[in-house]
Amino acid sequence: MLLQKPKPLKANPTLHTFQLVQQILQDAEGPLSFAEVARRLPAAKTRPETVKACVAELSRLGFVVLGSKGIIWAYASPEI
Repeated sequence: MLLQKPKPLKANPTLHTFQLVQQILQDAEGPLSFAEVARRLPAAKTRPETVKACVAELSRLGFVVLGSKGIIWAYASPEI
């Protein structure tokens, strides 16, 4: 699978924020909206652009799928 060239981001999330968004999406039972992901972050205020940048990168890498009902984790790790 070839990866797409990343687009320039308007926000620059930290690695910690990126990992938190990843964990929230992995633990979710169903699709989540961008607002719900931001609400579940422990930080008092996280800019919507930051959450969108994290999700865009996860989508580019093939870990999440964006649909009409929200964002859902789509990657299943191979069992060794």
